[in-house]
Amino acid sequence: MPRKKLDEERIPQILDAFERCIVKYGIMGTSLERVAQEAEISRTTIHHYIGGRKDLIRATYKRFADTWLEGIDRLADVDIDDLSDYMMSGWQEELGHRLVVMDELMKAVSLDPETLSAVSEVLAYLFQSEAVHFQHLYPTASLERCRDAGKMLYALGFGMFRLSEYTELPSDEVARSSMKGILESLLNDAIDD
Repeated sequence: MPRKKLDEERIPQILDAFERCIVKYGIMGTSLERVAQEAEISRTTIHHYIGGRKDLIRATYKRFADTWLEGIDRLADVDIDDLSDYMMSGWQEELGHRLVVMDELMKAVSLDPETLSAVSEVLAYLFQSEAVHFQHLYPTASLERCRDAGKMLYALGFGMFRLSEYTELPSDEVARSSMKGILESLLNDAIDD
């Protein structure tokens, strides 16, 4: 039994250290040696619990996806306005520095096809889980339609975060209205079929 408890402690410890290194040094300046030093463990321990760099990236994306889905799950019985409010700002507050980490990880994805494959797996998991959740909220909408809506919401939210560093964006109200429109389209899916 102690082994499982150690796993439960070590994996978050390693992922937290990986994220801190990314924030400090960027993805290109983050090595397994730096992560091990930040976590106060050996590089061998990282390999034992998670694996190499690609595995760290996959596990970090998976944790990000799980946090996103937990936020949506808490909103299972809310209306479209509350859900679009969460999508607009609540998840950004909840994820905090992880948005910076995700932005840096996008750089790694663009440079390495193997990393792209790992991240694609996690995004497929995220969008499938999100689609199942949205279908629970909007039972008349098809699973495919729910998946598409989830992808658009994610792209809108994450895209706004990334663009906000470079340019002034439309008001939050415009973005909230766009998100609400995407969610409302799920309600109308049965009418269109």
